[in-house]
Order: sequence, then C-alpha cells, then structure tokens
Amino acid sequence: MVTKLVYTAIMVASWIDTATADAVAGEHRRLRSTRQGEQEVTVAAGCDQDDEILMTKLGGGSALGSFPKLISECGSRSFNLFDGLDNSTFTSCITASTGGRQRSDRRAQPHAARPEVNEAAPLPHERAVPGAQPSPVSAVSAVPQAAPVPTPVPHQQSSVGSENMLDVDVTVLAFAQWVMELKNKSSNSQKSLQIELNTIKNAINGNHSDLADFKRHGAAIQQQMQSEINEIRESLSSVFMEITAAVRNNAAADQDLKMKIQMLNEQAVRNETAFAQLADAADQSQSKLRAAAQEMQQFSERMRDDLASLNQKTDTLQGTVLDRADQLKSETDQLSQDLRTQLEKRKVQLQKMVQDVVNIGESLQGLVNDFGGVKQESGATQTKLNSSLYSLDARRQQGTTAPAACQVMSSKFQAMPMAQAPYVYSRCLPQR
Repeated sequence: MVTKLVYTAIMVASWIDTATADAVAGEHRRLRSTRQGEQEVTVAAGCDQDDEILMTKLGGGSALGSFPKLISECGSRSFNLFDGLDNSTFTSCITASTGGRQRSDRRAQPHAARPEVNEAAPLPHERAVPGAQPSPVSAVSAVPQAAPVPTPVPHQQSSVGSENMLDVDVTVLAFAQWVMELKNKSSNSQKSLQIELNTIKNAINGNHSDLADFKRHGAAIQQQMQSEINEIRESLSSVFMEITAAVRNNAAADQDLKMKIQMLNEQAVRNETAFAQLADAADQSQSKLRAAAQEMQQFSERMRDDLASLNQKTDTLQGTVLDRADQLKSETDQLSQDLRTQLEKRKVQLQKMVQDVVNIGESLQGLVNDFGGVKQESGATQTKLNSSLYSLDARRQQGTTAPAACQVMSSKFQAMPMAQAPYVYSRCLPQR
C-alpha cells in the first residue's frame, strides 16, 4: 500500500511538473509572438508590400508615393502613437499634414480642361475593394462627399485641386483604415494575452490546491505509518515479555528435573550402601546365625529379588528420565531455534519497514524540493510577466500622450470653396 501511494505521489508530481513546464513554455511562446507582432507593427520608414498593394487598389499609383511623406511629416516611427486618436482627429491631422504639399503641387501644375463629372458614378474613395470591409472612417468621410457641389467650367484650377484632394482623401482613408486594423489587431492580441494569463493563474492556483491536498494526504499517511510502527513496537515488546517468561519457566522446570535426578541418585547410593552393609552383616553373622542360614538365605533371595526389581525399576526410571530429559532438551533447543528464527524474521521485517520508511521520507523530501524549485520557477516567470506587462503599460501611456502635441493652426490657411470645406487644416506635431 505504501509503495502504491509513493508511486501515485511520484506520478502526481511528474504530472504537475509537466503541466507547469507546458504552461511556462506556452507563455514564453505567446510573449515571443506578441513581441514579434509589436515589432511587425512598428514602422521604421514607409509601408510594407501588403499596404502598397492595398493602397494601389484603393487610390492608384499616385497614392503610394504619399505614404512615406505622411509618415515623415508626422514624425512617427510606431503606430502605437496613434492609439489615443479617434477617427476624425486622426483624419484631420493627416489632411493638415498633406495640405501644404498638395497646395504647392496645385500651384506647380498647369491649367488643364476639367473632365465631365458623371453624377451617377461613384467617387474614388467610395469604390468597393475586394476582400475589404468598410470602416467607420470611410463612412464618416463619405458623408461630405455624397453631394458634390458643381463648379463652373472656367475655374480649371479649382477642378484640378478637387481631383488632387480626392486622391489625398483616398490615401488618408486607406491609411486611417490600415491604422484602425492595426489598432484592432493590437487590442485583440492584448485581450487574448490577458485571457491566457488568467488561464495560467487559474492553473497555478489549481496546482497549489493539488499540492496542499498532497501534503495533507502525505501527513495522514505518515501518521498512519507512525501508528502502525507503534503497534508493531508494542507487539514486539509483548512477544519479548512472553519469550522471557517462557525462558524463566523452562529454567524452573530444568531445575526441578535436576533436583529429582539428584534425589534418585542419592537414593540409589543409599540403597547400595545398605546392600553392602547387609552383605557385611550377613557375612559376619553367617558364623553366628548358621541356624538361621536358611531364613537368611531365603531372606537374602527375597532381598535380591527385591533389589533386582528395584534395580530394574531404577534403570527403567533412569532411562525414562534420560529420554524425557533428552526430549525436553531437544524440544527446548527446537523452541529456542524457533524463537531465534522468529526473532530474525521480526528483525528483517523491522529493518525492511524502517528502510521503507526512510525511502518514503527521502522521496517525500525530494518531492518537497522539486515543488520548491517549481514554485521558484513560477515566481520568476510571474515576475517576468509582470515586467513585460509594465513595459506594455508604459508604451501605452507614451502612446496616449502623443495627441496632446497636436496644435490647430487654422489661422495660417484659408477655407477652400469646395466640398472639402468641413475639414479643419491642422499640423500634427508629435512629441518625441
């Protein structure tokens, strides 16, 4: 039973070690993937290939060249700076950052004839993109573009400016949609990381409860073994007392037997002395008692017969006593041998039980050490996770302080008499 319990404890400890190692490895992989995702989100210079393909589908080749300019003018190296901006503020910042460059481009372009505007045709920013979902930024930006104000044909410069602004709107909307997707992905990854961290915390709490149950079970087993050992000690003490009493009884019986044999020997010696005395008296009285020789002879014959029978009885009794003594001696030897065998067996069993108890104590000590190591590793992992979460919170706080640096500079520009009049031209000055 103790061996089964020890095996069960070892299996439970191995299962807990495996589960904890898997949880820690999974958490390391998740943190590594999260860091890789954050590194992928960080923009060092310009857009990647997927964003260029998306911008080509939305606004054409003219919009692709404006992304590095937008990023360089905003002075941003990570989209984490735009986490605190809403859609309208972000669009106004991007529009203001590209307004001056577009106006300088309009001044440099030659006057061209205005193409005919088809009222039924959709605007460039309202074109459907295959595989893309409409964002709230595009819905909000599309409201002032729903009913374009017709401009007289002679004003060719205004028509060229409106087409350029449409291209800028497509670029800004695509860029805003891309940033919103990145924000959604970042928030989803943070939520999934929080869920996984909660799962790991629950698993750690479950492991702590299992460890407490195992400790209680081990303490109960130890108490049970201690009680069994005490019972064995009591039984051994009672056996030793019985053996001592049996030895004392055998010693008393041997002493009584020796006393009886000594008494028989003394009686035989007395009989022999009396027979010698009678023989001497007969020899001495033979000359005196010739008359009574026949009686004496008869008496002597009877005496001889009695002595012969007595000697025979004495020999028989002596043989019986010797046989009984030999039998008792053999039984005593057999009993002592049996007692020695039983004592040896008891000693071997006691040694085995003591060895089992020592082995169980060593295995329990090893389990306690292993659980201590696992607890230290869990504490180190939790410390690393706390430091990683603290760094993420610091980055998020740095990202929320970026919108405070945007200053509205509408006094330097004049409102354009076109459909883009509701936009506020400002310049985004992010704090580095």
